[in-house]
Amino acid sequence: MPKGKTLHFIEPGAAGCGPCTMAAVGALASDAGDRVVVLGGRRSADLAAESGCVVSSTVPLPLGQPRLAGRNLRAAWKSGEERHVVAWSERAAVAATLLPQELEIEGRVAAVAGPKPWIEPWLRNRIRIRPIGPDVGAVLARRGWRTGSVIPIEDLARPAEHELSRRNQLRRAWGAEPDELVVGCVADPPGSLDLVLAYNSLVVCRVSGRKVRLVAHPGSGRSAAARQWARGLDVHGPPLATPLIVDERLEAPWQVADGVDLLLMLSSEHRTNLDSPPSTLPLAWWFAAGVPVVASRTRGLSEVLRDGVDGRLVDVGDRNAASSVLMRICDQPELLASNANAAAARWHAVASTGGI
Repeated sequence: MPKGKTLHFIEPGAAGCGPCTMAAVGALASDAGDRVVVLGGRRSADLAAESGCVVSSTVPLPLGQPRLAGRNLRAAWKSGEERHVVAWSERAAVAATLLPQELEIEGRVAAVAGPKPWIEPWLRNRIRIRPIGPDVGAVLARRGWRTGSVIPIEDLARPAEHELSRRNQLRRAWGAEPDELVVGCVADPPGSLDLVLAYNSLVVCRVSGRKVRLVAHPGSGRSAAARQWARGLDVHGPPLATPLIVDERLEAPWQVADGVDLLLMLSSEHRTNLDSPPSTLPLAWWFAAGVPVVASRTRGLSEVLRDGVDGRLVDVGDRNAASSVLMRICDQPELLASNANAAAARWHAVASTGGI
């Protein structure tokens, strides 16, 4: 990291720039006395503040195009003395390239999704993007970016600084019984998951007599279809009726992790080679809270999640494998406790050795 102050550009709600990433940026900026500039309007600034960022200014994105924000970005930069800029999303990286040539610009990106933002080749060469986690780098390269060294999630996340909400209060709000397995479903970006696939897995468990309840982020992929199916099954009553609760707070694990027993991150095979898997950064918060993870076997997740130790990996799109794992956890609660303890112990061991 260059000496002197750093200007951080964040885009709340962008792929890989969810509450966990913003919490990491807020901690870094607070430690170093850096400024944080939000790309977006008042709502975006509020989201950043809720995640712990002290926002110095906001820069609107006209028509959602980062190349149209150059003038306002330069005005935001001129109010400080920074010579180093860090952009925390792909579109923020595009916008940062419009700053004066004397600045050193670095990207740090945890996930990408959607069409590639257009940018002139000579501007693209101004910036090198460091992927956060092991899997996004290859996707960034396919999207035309120069990539740098991978940033381990342990170097950014600081989950111990957040106080967890109370378990009983959360579970009552979700209608969960004391002996019911509460399964969370969320990722960054939320749309990278397949909620129908996740809900399918829980329906199989419910029909077989297990008590399970799914709490999902409303922005999850195929959310509308999953919720419609849940309403249809509810008409039939037990054992088909399988509760599906939506709660946008899942994006901020420190708000809800204390009420979740297990996190489910399932993806279908319908993902283009220009979209990255979900960001691995939020896993640090879930692990620290003692929440094991059952996830689709992508390269990034398989390098962070230890199969059989602090969670389980299943093949992409395999509903039956996910259902089998969930049913085994319901039948053998000691497995859940073992995975939860291993996940929490692993994170706190990393934190105590100075990995953060």
